[in-house]
Amino acid sequence: MAVGVGFGSIPSSSNATLAFNHARNLAVGIGIQNFPEGLAISLPLRSFGIGSFRAFWYGQLSGLVEVVAGVIGVCFVQLANCLLPFALAFAAGAMLFVVFNEIIPEISPQNRTMSSWYVIDTESIYTECLQILCAPYGKNFSTETKLQMMGKSSLEAGQILIRNLNLPMTDEEFLTKSNDIYQEAFPSAELLPGVGRLIQHLASYNIPMAIGTGSSHELFLLKTSGHRELFRLFDPVICTDATEIRLTKPEPDVFLACAEKFPNPPLSMSQCLVFEDGENGVRAAIAAGMKVVLVPSLPLSNYDQSVIQHATLTLDSLLKFDPAEFGLPPFDDI
Repeated sequence: MAVGVGFGSIPSSSNATLAFNHARNLAVGIGIQNFPEGLAISLPLRSFGIGSFRAFWYGQLSGLVEVVAGVIGVCFVQLANCLLPFALAFAAGAMLFVVFNEIIPEISPQNRTMSSWYVIDTESIYTECLQILCAPYGKNFSTETKLQMMGKSSLEAGQILIRNLNLPMTDEEFLTKSNDIYQEAFPSAELLPGVGRLIQHLASYNIPMAIGTGSSHELFLLKTSGHRELFRLFDPVICTDATEIRLTKPEPDVFLACAEKFPNPPLSMSQCLVFEDGENGVRAAIAAGMKVVLVPSLPLSNYDQSVIQHATLTLDSLLKFDPAEFGLPPFDDI
């Protein structure tokens, strides 16, 4: 638009040649500044896995809007000369906003973060435990019910189970009975394939890592009791106790709390990468404005297709995860 304003003002100028030179120089300057403007589009596309060549040209093609805006500028200058200083000041402010809100966060690797809970194979243990709990009542713990419970607090998960299966027990009875079964089962929980390598790799590059879980603090300690040294690399760890006011997944609260409590909070939530195995977790990450890798713990056919489509990436194993695709340091042993 500024270019259109420059050329549109030539007829009303007392020195047409000088006005033309100014407009031409402005056009060249605007053309140059289109490169960082294009970066505001190219860099996020690249971080989402689109190739460098395609991301670059998508960003540069965004400059085609200049043609339309130039025509509008020519018309505008004829109608509202008195508003031109304000319009140009607005354009300059908009460019500064783009630089500080979009470009700088996307090119600041030291602020890139990972918010994760999908690291231990607990879901298969959950299934076995809850089937044991349901069996005396002649009930079957279904996959559909499990998907609804994933990411919820122990209390909310119990309420879903009791409601869906019509179990004759109170919320307190569920918490007591399930906890007794968990005490025996969870200490044997193992890391998922590829998890140890990924955590150690990111820690060696000082990439901040957090855990956001619907489990209570007590249950979290039980699950991780066999891997205490590894889990000391996570800071913060946000758990969800029964008395927590914080909303659970699919609300974004737990992930936003992780980001806020990082020693150096990210400039933008888009710098956070979440690993999830459940629908509620994917929805929570998206609602938080974060990237999310879905590594399903159940057959993919059981998941809502819209969840799969909105996940940044879907993998059947963390062994296939490439940190470089998200601007993180590549593995050293490749």
